[in-house]
Amino acid sequence: SKLGLMHFSLLMREHCAHKGITLHDCHPGIVWTPMLRTQLGPSVCSLLHISGLSHRIFRTPEQGAATVLWAALAPASSPTPLRRGTETDSDYFVNCKRSRGSASVESRDVAAAHATWRWLIAAEPNLEKLAAKAGIKFIREL
Repeated sequence: SKLGLMHFSLLMREHCAHKGITLHDCHPGIVWTPMLRTQLGPSVCSLLHISGLSHRIFRTPEQGAATVLWAALAPASSPTPLRRGTETDSDYFVNCKRSRGSASVESRDVAAAHATWRWLIAAEPNLEKLAAKAGIKFIREL
């Protein structure tokens, strides 16, 4: 799902470039959330909590949010222009700082991002109806 989100933001950067909108990708770290605890299961969570490892290995939700807030408030830089079907790079934030070049090659592949979007449209035929119901303009081709 993270790769899908990065593909979507890559396409949105391409779509919104002329509107003066800046989009950033962030890695908040591994955050100690209810979703993670559900995935790990109660016995592993108890062991991590009792040993104190949960606070050493994982970030709190507040710590995870810090990178997202830092990226939202950071001044825009000059990302590499997008070229359909090629790899591109843009700001990627990790640990409250720009980490240019640290995002995976797959997450910066424009052709793969378009393929992901087409797959999503085909896999979820009601997506356009759901968007209309929510008052969101649906974009079939990004």
